[in-house]
Amino acid sequence: MADKKVSALTAINKVSKDDLLLVVNDPGGTATSNKITVGNLFGNVEVVTTHNNLTTFVSNTTFSSNKVTISANTTFSGNLKMTSDTPSSNNAGSEGYGVGSIWYDEDYIYVATASGTIKRAALSTFS
Repeated sequence: MADKKVSALTAINKVSKDDLLLVVNDPGGTATSNKITVGNLFGNVEVVTTHNNLTTFVSNTTFSSNKVTISANTTFSGNLKMTSDTPSSNNAGSEGYGVGSIWYDEDYIYVATASGTIKRAALSTFS
């Protein structure tokens, strides 16, 4: 039996992945009290998240997905590193590369400027 109410516990402002949380499993049925680490709670969560206002990502933020869509004016401060997922042909539209898609390979930077239209600019070494 608990010796304190949750509302009587001391609040904290930051958590780390090894901190424990109380979870009531199956509250509508046979409820049991269990624990989970913050790392396990958020480490395997698959959700769609919608940000409706200003969103700032600090520190190291990684997006791992088949596709990330940003429909807004976007500002990047600092270095922007892009890795290339070059289409296997010049028909980028059939491979899911829409108008405005940008990618590169060893020799060129490519831009899909219209449906079925890809333009490229040669890359050269400079000093």
